[in-house]
Amino acid sequence: MVHMTAAAISEVVSCIVRVPTEVIKQRRQACIHDGSSLWILKSVLRNEGPLGLYKGFWTTVLRDAPYSVIQFPLWEYFKMNFRKMRNGQEPTPSEGALSGAVAGAIAGAATTPLDVVKTRIMLSTGATDATRRPKVKMVPIIAQIYKDHGVMGFFAGFVPRVIWIFLGGGIFFGAYEKACVLIDGDS
Repeated sequence: MVHMTAAAISEVVSCIVRVPTEVIKQRRQACIHDGSSLWILKSVLRNEGPLGLYKGFWTTVLRDAPYSVIQFPLWEYFKMNFRKMRNGQEPTPSEGALSGAVAGAIAGAATTPLDVVKTRIMLSTGATDATRRPKVKMVPIIAQIYKDHGVMGFFAGFVPRVIWIFLGGGIFFGAYEKACVLIDGDS
């Protein structure tokens, strides 16, 4: 529970920085705006206000917190199984990498529907009133995805996302495990 709580809290804090960059990156990638990243930033601030940079914040938290709550305990579980197979010895960096890759892939697969909703919210534009508050809400987005594509619409991009997370998890956790070995002075 401690690891899961820490993971969830850290995701909320990291989203404060990550969400504005995601909004700009996704709009650039989707060619919603034809300008540079700086131009997109200025456009969002001008047309949607500062809250426009946090469009999808809570949806991102709702995606990332469960992701971490799933990933980190699974990573520890897989490493525990490697310890058992190795008679109590710590897993090697490659075993830690594999544990992280598989844990990330499972967490990524489970949270893909949340990622689809988050992406749709971040790619939306516009405001409803003079306060420039974003008009897009999660429930109508969910309803629209289901109306347009059914249940499978929530799994758009499933395979590339799971592969990307598997590879990233392997690199991240492998590097982490190797750094731990180097710092501890073990070989």
